[in-house]
Amino acid sequence: MTEAPPVSIVMPCYNCKNYVEEAIESCVAQDYDNLEIVVIDDGSTDESLDIVRACAERSDRIKFHATPNRGASAARNFGMARAGGRYLIFLDADDILEPAAVRLQVAAARGLQEHEIAVGQAVDYLQEQHVTRARPAPAERLSEMLLDIPITSSLLHRREAVVRVGGFNERMRLARDDYDLFVRLLISGYRPRFFGHVVYKYRQHGDPNRLTLLSPLSVSDSHLQMYADHVRAMLELDETPERQGLLVGTARSIWQSGRAILREGADDAASRYFALALSVGGRAAVHGRMPYRVAAMALGPIRAEKLLGGVKRAVGRNGPRK
Repeated sequence: MTEAPPVSIVMPCYNCKNYVEEAIESCVAQDYDNLEIVVIDDGSTDESLDIVRACAERSDRIKFHATPNRGASAARNFGMARAGGRYLIFLDADDILEPAAVRLQVAAARGLQEHEIAVGQAVDYLQEQHVTRARPAPAERLSEMLLDIPITSSLLHRREAVVRVGGFNERMRLARDDYDLFVRLLISGYRPRFFGHVVYKYRQHGDPNRLTLLSPLSVSDSHLQMYADHVRAMLELDETPERQGLLVGTARSIWQSGRAILREGADDAASRYFALALSVGGRAAVHGRMPYRVAAMALGPIRAEKLLGGVKRAVGRNGPRK
């Protein structure tokens, strides 16, 4: 009989009283036996900890810890240090695993090499409509993958891989700690391998505690430093097509972030992103549809964004021509 390797689901929770019970129950319901669920309440000020405690009383699969608020990355590292699994899944407390997720991910991982990561598919779960929506298929080329990385909980991580790259970056308290970990895994030679099963529902909702709703400008300094750190590490790699793919993908991701910051009216902050992107990827860094790319190269990214934004607003006011 094939061994069922131990798997730990690590779940940070901060003020997530409306969703954490459903997230935990989706873990408890897994049709995989050798499983533990490690929940870390990260200093919640609502009823989240009481809900987590009540769930733990109903299932011996659940372990929970309460810590002062230090951010999701620190909570994930805290949980990982106390988890016993050979494999790790990091699930946010407002998301949902499909019932066969762990079994399917472990089955996919069996056929992989040590440097490969099993990655399932995710769907968006639209909270208000209570429906799911397909997500675009993930890109497999490194130069495109970093524009839209696989969502955290669709990956089955090998513990030794996460430990080897240093776990989650605890300086990344506010969003994108998953991006940072994924890129550091790529730099260290790990590669995602995608399989076709949906394993994860990514809940879309407007709760104010949701980190993905943070303004890009509010975290622009820390994220720019993250990108610079990634670039320095990539430049230390041997010159190969894979290194070039990582650099171009990073440059495009930096450019995309610069555009988001520019739309908030922060020209100076956006300019720093564009400058770094161009220094890393040259013309290949310029990301967007063809009219934008042409305008950005001719006019510069700030003038191009404002010009095309004005055109869009004019079309919106006047309606499309017949």
